[in-house]
Amino acid sequence: MRYGFIRYAVAIFLFLPLACPAAFPEEVYETGYVCRLPEGRERWEAVTEIRKKEGHTYVMTERGAGEYHGFEGAVSWVSELEFEMNEARVKPLKLKKQTRNAEGDIVEIDTQRFNYRDNTVTCTREDVPEKKTIRKKFKFQKNIVNRMLLGLYIRNFIKSGERQKEFRMVSSEPRAYNVNIRKVEEEEIEVNGRKRAAYRICLDPDLGLMSFVKVFLPKAYVWHSAEPDHEWLRYKGLESGVSSPQVVITTLEK
Repeated sequence: MRYGFIRYAVAIFLFLPLACPAAFPEEVYETGYVCRLPEGRERWEAVTEIRKKEGHTYVMTERGAGEYHGFEGAVSWVSELEFEMNEARVKPLKLKKQTRNAEGDIVEIDTQRFNYRDNTVTCTREDVPEKKTIRKKFKFQKNIVNRMLLGLYIRNFIKSGERQKEFRMVSSEPRAYNVNIRKVEEEEIEVNGRKRAAYRICLDPDLGLMSFVKVFLPKAYVWHSAEPDHEWLRYKGLESGVSSPQVVITTLEK
């Protein structure tokens, strides 16, 4: 069960990312990442795998567990996303996520279904204990991404040589935002004891009437390797909504 519901909560990116295979996986691509508070205390850890289904269609499965903002006690979750991927674009098709409490009971079910004939996405969030369901449909006219595909989308952005781009982002609230991504600079960071040359990318959501809130929020950044194939390395920003803690999420890859 969720707590502390904020009517205009801004769950911008949830926990970022995020699988970024170096090439189109013919077998199974696996990766992992860990979320910590700035002082180093671990909150949760997740693993993701990508399997090829057929043609250019893939299935991404994420399994995570730990402490996550908005839930009482420890939780675990499994998210399964079907998507299309080619050299130029990634397209989400459908998503289902189940979140369980420490006793193993399902407490929340999220779904997203993307329709490219009429450019709409239909999202549902079911609070199982409270027997309440939110259902919303959003239109989109530009590239649309959900948080599980964000790492792959940004990788393609870096490969394109662009400095700035805008896309539509679907969050699990559910809500949809226009998000501007901007390549800030190349810098050296340390990841798991190893020095890495990385691009720092700023994520700037357009919150409409709530845009004034951004003045009070820490900036959200992701780092991707500056070397091909520009895999995701780190995220720093809010874990979810405006009342959630600032976190650092880092790949477990050496």
